[in-house]
Amino acid sequence: MSPPVERALRVFVAVSLSPPLRQAVRTLQHSWSATGAQPRWVDPENLHVTLRFLGLLPEGRVGDVTGAAEEASRDVGPFLLGLGSCGRFPPRGSPRVLWVGITDGARELAALASALDAALRRRRFPREERAFRPHVTVARIREGDRLPGLEAWLEGCGDHELGQMRVEAIHVMESQLRPQGPLYRPLAVVPLGRAGR
Repeated sequence: MSPPVERALRVFVAVSLSPPLRQAVRTLQHSWSATGAQPRWVDPENLHVTLRFLGLLPEGRVGDVTGAAEEASRDVGPFLLGLGSCGRFPPRGSPRVLWVGITDGARELAALASALDAALRRRRFPREERAFRPHVTVARIREGDRLPGLEAWLEGCGDHELGQMRVEAIHVMESQLRPQGPLYRPLAVVPLGRAGR
């Protein structure tokens, strides 16, 4: 008899947004939807700042990811995260992603991402090759999506402050892909340095 096949999970580590910030982003999404734009909006319940996307992992490695998150969070205490301004990836040509930027807390997010990468490498995960650009993805765009007024919308929310929240933990998350959009499920909540003491 063959051994059971270990289940694979799509895993990432992130800072989840507070309910007031999710509502502020929802309002921003509605402001552009009113123009007839039809990108694939991210469900407000799924809004987050990704610290590291790991992709498909055997379920047995989730403990290693959680251990790395715990190690990375030890020296970073709770901090304020602010959201504001909008942008797109890539910055020129056909956009694939619309995002909201970080106005406060970028330094702490970068420190967390760097410490997380180092802790993951000690657990034999590959180094993150992409530069860390903290943001909140608010929409994904496919070829053929209607995008009336995109540039005007981006310009209009350029200096728009959406609010702040206190970050006290990071989350190890599972992403389950579904036809109606991904479902994110927390696998572990890891308090930041002084928040867990």
